[in-house]
Amino acid sequence: MLRILATAAILALSANAALADSQASVDVPFGDLNLSQPRDAKILAGRLEAAAAAVCLKANDGALDAIPAPAMQNCIDTAINIAVSRIQSSLEGKVRANLVNARHLQAAP
Repeated sequence: MLRILATAAILALSANAALADSQASVDVPFGDLNLSQPRDAKILAGRLEAAAAAVCLKANDGALDAIPAPAMQNCIDTAINIAVSRIQSSLEGKVRANLVNARHLQAAP
């Protein structure tokens, strides 16, 4: 089964440096990766970086020249942090479910 993660970021960016809130997301597939392997983790990191940049551009109507570089980097970092947190939560939930299932199988007569 192909897992998809929707990265999302709440952004505070605009062309004139006033704060404006918006949301954008991009799906990042990672079901083909074994995240315990450094090579696959690096692949996911690249996918997340590209998706985060796309989210930040999308939230700002694709106007890269209107986004100051530090604000763009901050947006990318925020989007990646949110995505990594969601991945971690998802994996922890799966491990927990597997442990509960294993426990029930052991308890069965």
